[in-house]
Amino acid sequence: MKRRHFFGVVLALGLVVVVISAEAAQTQGPTGNDPPVPQSGAAGTRPENLQAASGVSSLQEEESVSDLAAGYNATLRIPAAALKPRESNVEWGVGGDGGCTYAISGDQYTWWVAPFYLPDGATLRYFRMYYNDQDISVNCAAYLTVYDLYGDIAVEWGIFSSGTGQNYVTTAELDHVIDYSQYNYVINWAPNTTGSGMQVCGFRVYYEYSWGLAFLPAVMKGE
Repeated sequence: MKRRHFFGVVLALGLVVVVISAEAAQTQGPTGNDPPVPQSGAAGTRPENLQAASGVSSLQEEESVSDLAAGYNATLRIPAAALKPRESNVEWGVGGDGGCTYAISGDQYTWWVAPFYLPDGATLRYFRMYYNDQDISVNCAAYLTVYDLYGDIAVEWGIFSSGTGQNYVTTAELDHVIDYSQYNYVINWAPNTTGSGMQVCGFRVYYEYSWGLAFLPAVMKGE
């Protein structure tokens, strides 16, 4: 009985340390030099003509960046290499040192997809795309899409490249709780043109999660 009580105390103390650490991380924000910048991301139905869709700029004032620094406590990187075109007739290539990808030939409007996985119960906050857009006449498109269990779109948020050069673009703040009992989560990207002038270089998902909750089952096992 004493031994069981001792281990229960140790587990409880460990849980307190984890919770305190998570709260400290939330106030500090993620590491890196690119905290999320709010943008006017599109939610719901995708535009019919993605090639003509207007891009949104990633430039914001420093004050906005500072105000958002404490609004999340975790991020997930999705490399461009994770994307696969939905159609087999799309030939793809890599840019730079291999970290970016683009369509060489085939249907330029084909969606490229990559699943991503966050902890169940986490709250989505921002979705960001990194790109190298050298084509001033066309914008690529990316959507963070939530599918229901039968493959229908429940909700999605879209962002677009803008101007020319290497840059990133971020959605406005999101508020969706990850729920794998009802949904699947996928990133969709469309180059809307072929050639190395339109490259995607990766994505970043910012989210909030109470990391201490992940240890609760271990504590409950002792009961």
